[in-house]
Amino acid sequence: MQSEKGLQGSQVTSIGLAFASVIAVAPTVAGATMVNLGITAIVDDWGVSQQSAQWVSSAYMAALAIGLPVSDWITKRFGLRRTVVTFLVLYFACSIWAAAASGLTSLVVARIFQGLFAGIIQPATLAALYLGFPIQRRGMAVGLFSFATAAAAGIAPWIGGMLVDISDWRSMFFALAIPAAVAIPLVIIYYPSPNSDEPKTSLDWLGLGLLAMSIGLVFIGLHRFAMGDGSIFSQLVLAIAVMAGLYLFWRREISVKDPLIDMRALAKTRMACTCSINFLLGTGLYGSSFVIPLYAQEILGMTANDAGLLLLPGAIFLSIGTLISGKLLNRVSLSVMMSIGIAVFAASNVMLAYVSPTSTFVAFAAIVVLGRLGLSAAHPAVHLAIMKVGSTSVGQSAGLTNLTRQLGGSFGIVALTLIAQWNDVSSNAPISEAGYHRAFIGSALLLGAAVVAVAVYSRAKDEA
Repeated sequence: MQSEKGLQGSQVTSIGLAFASVIAVAPTVAGATMVNLGITAIVDDWGVSQQSAQWVSSAYMAALAIGLPVSDWITKRFGLRRTVVTFLVLYFACSIWAAAASGLTSLVVARIFQGLFAGIIQPATLAALYLGFPIQRRGMAVGLFSFATAAAAGIAPWIGGMLVDISDWRSMFFALAIPAAVAIPLVIIYYPSPNSDEPKTSLDWLGLGLLAMSIGLVFIGLHRFAMGDGSIFSQLVLAIAVMAGLYLFWRREISVKDPLIDMRALAKTRMACTCSINFLLGTGLYGSSFVIPLYAQEILGMTANDAGLLLLPGAIFLSIGTLISGKLLNRVSLSVMMSIGIAVFAASNVMLAYVSPTSTFVAFAAIVVLGRLGLSAAHPAVHLAIMKVGSTSVGQSAGLTNLTRQLGGSFGIVALTLIAQWNDVSSNAPISEAGYHRAFIGSALLLGAAVVAVAVYSRAKDEA
């Protein structure tokens, strides 16, 4: 991490750095939600199944999770400015690649690299913003950053829907390339030069390889299971390989001097619980954000623009609710905030299972808003709970939190699609109305498991 002395400057420089950080991170956040509005168009364009097309979204999330723990090492070695500029250029190139993709395989590979580079950019821009402001103003700066990223994630589906209706799905990737290009000169101007005094550490390449292999095998296994591909024996072998990879990764991270992720933190009951909750919240948020636009277009007959507009009020309430919840955390216990928020989010998923073609747009949007309000109560509480665990490294704890949330999001997209297509996993038939209803109930059940994790967290003894 860059030294604080090298980053803090005049108020004008701080404002410029904040603006550059927000513009730089916006496309990486939008890339996780905007593209969902183009899945139906991709299916129609290339004649692939929805189960196959979901990799356009889930591959991005999984790759982003792999990039997150690498970001800190890269910024220490090359500096914040050089890191962010380099990977913005690469993100821009991959966005153009995705827009010009000639087939699903090419598009998914482009999205994997896009997600990997996004995972490196996101922590680096937040670190620059955090260190670029005086200590007494950092809370405001980080709050602004969180609000901006939440707004980008919420507005992106609406923009994506409009672009699909006006042009085609390829225009979404061009739209992601534009802010990346705009941010590059801003970062060059306002970000600090590399600090030559920053100590150099070695990257845990073996740990990174084991993590990437394990994540890859998990999603390959889910895909093969969903498609009915392979015998029970081959699937069992794959499952054993996943468990072996995760075990070796865990052993590596608890023994190496500079771990990629401090897995020792998971030995604490409360840290393990909060990471589990975060994983399941990511599953519910990104999974539902993927399924809702598909349901709106495929079953309710909405245009891509209307499907994006459906998510917009929820995004607005999520952003506002997060700010309000942050102020309530000093008055309400974390367990209560998490429990109520998750329960409301789960209830909204159950209600979504009863939305039908006879339901009004306002009623559908109101249910989405209810879920996002629940999420706005739960998320800040989970983040604060992690900070209060007392880990030896706040940065490592934050990295583990981001990793579990992004992995949860990728898993949620795959899992809910699998549940939706349970009866027809080997065909290219569109998901039925009943299938979408199963997916919403499945999301609610996963969130129910998060409530159980909150109960375990609240009963665990405080750990220093």
